[in-house]
Amino acid sequence: MWLLHLLQYDAFEIGFITTDDFTNADILEATYPAVAKRLHGDWTNDPAIPVVTGFLGKGWKSGAVTTLGRGGSDLTATTIGKALGLREIQVWKDVDGVLTCDPNICPNAKPVPHLTFEEAAELAYFGAQVLHPQSMRPAREGDIPVRVKNSYNPQAPGTVITKARDMSKVNISLVVHDSEAQQCIRALHSAFFDDGFLSEVEEAASVN
Repeated sequence: MWLLHLLQYDAFEIGFITTDDFTNADILEATYPAVAKRLHGDWTNDPAIPVVTGFLGKGWKSGAVTTLGRGGSDLTATTIGKALGLREIQVWKDVDGVLTCDPNICPNAKPVPHLTFEEAAELAYFGAQVLHPQSMRPAREGDIPVRVKNSYNPQAPGTVITKARDMSKVNISLVVHDSEAQQCIRALHSAFFDDGFLSEVEEAASVN
């Protein structure tokens, strides 16, 4: 049996070129062809599964190691996905995808099957902590679906994030910061997801 071995890299070794903002660097466009050239070339010479340390780049002026800031590890994954033109990017977390509500407020929060990149960015803006909008940018630009999966529950289908989705399948997500609003949020979540309202909306949409 032929088994692939692993090949470890730091991100700056495979061509991650950034601005010289050492705690919040931006990835530059030159990164994509550089990463593709390095990984394709290494695969041709020595087929192996690349394991890349995220969050790191190299400043284009200084040549010093930089860090990418919040969401940097996910941004590393989506950057590689865009550079290689992958069919899907998977981001593994500790929840079953993007949930309908904060599970600390609503223990019966459910995973949302599908979101658009715009919806995911809005949720992140209003407090959802699963994904950072910046980390989704390369996938959105490359039109590559991102699937959010749970490392502790790999059988769960997770949430798929794409440029567009079937709007007849209505997804409603609720996020709250204010602790005084928690009772209201619980009631809304129950009305939409536990009492059948969402199913009625979907049924009406399919009829129309």
